[in-house]
Amino acid sequence: MKSNMTEAWPAFVGEEIENWIAASWQGESPEPREPDRCLSLEGAYRAPDANSQDEDDTPPRRIVNREHAALVQRAWERMPFVGRRILQYEYLNRSRYDIWERDMEISPSGEYRTVWVRTGNIRRERARIELGVTRDEYHAALVLFKAEIVKEFQADEVCA
Repeated sequence: MKSNMTEAWPAFVGEEIENWIAASWQGESPEPREPDRCLSLEGAYRAPDANSQDEDDTPPRRIVNREHAALVQRAWERMPFVGRRILQYEYLNRSRYDIWERDMEISPSGEYRTVWVRTGNIRRERARIELGVTRDEYHAALVLFKAEIVKEFQADEVCA
């Protein structure tokens, strides 16, 4: 199945995939962070300050629509095994396979803060090497997943 990499999908498809990713991570933002968990190998655990007024001390919050995430999950479950593995590279574990660098940005309060900036994307190359799939097979899995999402949401529509 060879097709154009810039296929047009309804906007909701990408939005529902992002919602599903957030639900899969239980709302946790998947970008890299400074080690701040007790199991960090660096041993740099920093307990969160519950009394802090600094917005940088609180994790970003995302409202997850669990009902919609369940519909995308059903589409995921219909995918063949290799397709699900490809989707893990493309969506669920994407920050693991991207290249990140530290940079600075100005916070809403006007102060400089350190952030991670994605500078490269090697997840597709890693998936093709590690899973032994071609570019066309990789792309076909993404197209199939998006088509399954469209079908899932069309089947869930209630006609009034």
